[in-house]
Amino acid sequence: MKQPDDRELSIGEFARWSRLPVSTLRYYHEIGVLLPARVDASSGYRYYESDQLDTAVLISDLRQLGMPPADIAVVTGGGDLSVALKAHRNRLISEMEDRERAISRLDELLATSRRRTRGRVTIETRPPAVVARLRGHVSVASAAKDVRRLIVRLRAQLRTAGAANPEWYGAMFPLDLESDPVEVAVYADVDPPWPHSIPIEELPGGDFALVSHERNTPFASAYADLLEWCETNHRQAAGVVLEEYRSRTTTVAVSLEEVQ
Repeated sequence: MKQPDDRELSIGEFARWSRLPVSTLRYYHEIGVLLPARVDASSGYRYYESDQLDTAVLISDLRQLGMPPADIAVVTGGGDLSVALKAHRNRLISEMEDRERAISRLDELLATSRRRTRGRVTIETRPPAVVARLRGHVSVASAAKDVRRLIVRLRAQLRTAGAANPEWYGAMFPLDLESDPVEVAVYADVDPPWPHSIPIEELPGGDFALVSHERNTPFASAYADLLEWCETNHRQAAGVVLEEYRSRTTTVAVSLEEVQ
């Protein structure tokens, strides 16, 4: 863009030229997105240089595209713009996929008049299993999305460590959600020897009740199937819940103990 004469601008002048509110400029200063060229030590007034207008315009463009301020701060702090743009593009694609799944589920609810299709519960005895894992926190409201992001991180760590690409991934949840966000462990079925840089964890063995659904079926339906089955068949859910994600289906498994 064509620059005005190079000179120092007050925050009010810079706001007028950049078409950003003064309050927004103060906020951008606080979070490190756009720092003033100078802050008067006695008055606290912020001053900008006219050659910062290009940065202000870029910030406005990125914000309109939905890029988080933290990512913009990396760019304005000297980070690679192309890397940030590619990462945000991937984020938008992921959000589009989430919306497509939501639309698909809405269509199913419309077609079935809200009737829940119950899955078939089976019992399986499993030995303890050692898996590569990554711990993290997920929000209850966006658990599926948050788990996918953790799996992406685990997949990248495994790839960097030279491990074979797992055929499926899983997540270990507590049976009762007593906090939000909740800590989970995402894991991958990786053959030994395990990379030293990747933490490993032993999944519990024993009797499990399992139900499988298509990938776009909400997890709440699977949990309801399992816990209703436990009540009807006098079995007690105990310990942990394992969610296992394969190409077309998701299996939810809850560990069991006999009701005394």
